[in-house]
Amino acid sequence: MGDSVVTHAASGSRRGWLDGGGGGHGGGEEENVFIADEDAMMGVDNVMGVDAYVDETIFSVQRMAAGLEQGPDAEREVIVFEMQHLIDHCHEAMVDTMLPVICDHVHNWPNHVQMQVAESLLQLVVGPPLPQKEAWMVTCATYRVIHKTEPSLPPDSRDAFMDVWSGVLCDAITHLDLRVSPSSSSRSANSSTAAPPPPPPANPHLAHTNSHSRSSSSASTSASPSPNAQYQQKMDQLCAQRLGVLLSWVSAWCRQRSEPLRKLAARLVGSLAQRVSVGVTQVQLTPLLSTMLTDPNEDVVAFAVESASFVAANIPLSATERQFWPHISPLVTGSNSRLSSAALRTVAYI
Repeated sequence: MGDSVVTHAASGSRRGWLDGGGGGHGGGEEENVFIADEDAMMGVDNVMGVDAYVDETIFSVQRMAAGLEQGPDAEREVIVFEMQHLIDHCHEAMVDTMLPVICDHVHNWPNHVQMQVAESLLQLVVGPPLPQKEAWMVTCATYRVIHKTEPSLPPDSRDAFMDVWSGVLCDAITHLDLRVSPSSSSRSANSSTAAPPPPPPANPHLAHTNSHSRSSSSASTSASPSPNAQYQQKMDQLCAQRLGVLLSWVSAWCRQRSEPLRKLAARLVGSLAQRVSVGVTQVQLTPLLSTMLTDPNEDVVAFAVESASFVAANIPLSATERQFWPHISPLVTGSNSRLSSAALRTVAYI
C-alpha cells in the first residue's frame, strides 16, 4: 500500500484512494472500492454485493489508518488529502477508525502535514454534531499540537498555522456539553425512577408486616441513588473536569507573551460562553474577558470584543453594562475602524 500511495504523490495524482481505476496499483492488485465517479458507484451491485462493498470500504479505511500511524510523511500527506472525501462519503468509518489515530499522533507530524490535518478537522467540526468522546478527542489533540508546535513555528507561517488550529479548537468545543446539571435535576431523577409502592396485601392480617417491609424497602431505595442518578452524577463530574481543563488553558494563554496564544484565548472565551452555565460565565469567563479587552494588541482586543457578544448573551444586561461597556464604548467612537466595527457588531448583538 505504501508504494502505491507514494507513487500517487510523486505523479501528482491524489485520487488513488478514491478512484475505481487501477491507476497507481500494480498489475493483478485488486481495485480500491472507494469510487469517486457517481455512475460507477451506482453500478457497484453488479460487481459485488452491498455487504461486501461495505466491508471492503471499512477495510480500506483501516488500511488508511495504518498508513497514518506507520507510514512515511509522503503517504500521510496523500491520506490526509483524501480524508476530506471520507468526511463526506464515509463519515462514520472515518470517525471511528482514522480520527483516533490522527488525534494520537498529529502533534508529532511535520508542520505541513499538521496544516492539512487542521483543514480536514475544520471540515469535520463544522459539520454534523460529533459525539462527546470524539469532540473531546479533537480538543485535546489540538491542544497538544499548539502546545508543542507554536513556540518553534517560523514567524512567516505562525499566524496562518495558529488561525486554522484555533478554528478547529473553538469549533470542537461547541460540540461539548459543559453544563453541569443542577442538584434539583438529580433529585427529580431519583424520584421519577424510584420503584412504585407494592400493592395492598390481600390478607388484612399481613398489613403490618408488609408495611414494615415497605418502610425498609423505601429506606434502602432512598439510601442508594438510582442508576439514572448515578449516571448523571458521573456525567456531571466529567463535564466539570473538562470545563476545568479548558478554563486552565484560557487562563494560561491570556497571560502569555505570545500574541497568537492570547488571540486564541480571546476566541475561546466566546466558544465557551455558548456551552457553559450562567454562573460559570459570570464568575470565571467575565474576568478573563475583561482582562483581554485591555490587551495592548489590536487583534486580541478585536477577538475579545467579538467574544463579548456571546458572553453578554449569557449574563444579565446590567452586568454587561457594568463590566464591558467601559471597555467597548471608547472603541465604538474610536479612530480604529476595525475595532469600531467589531464593537458596533457586538453592541447590535447585545
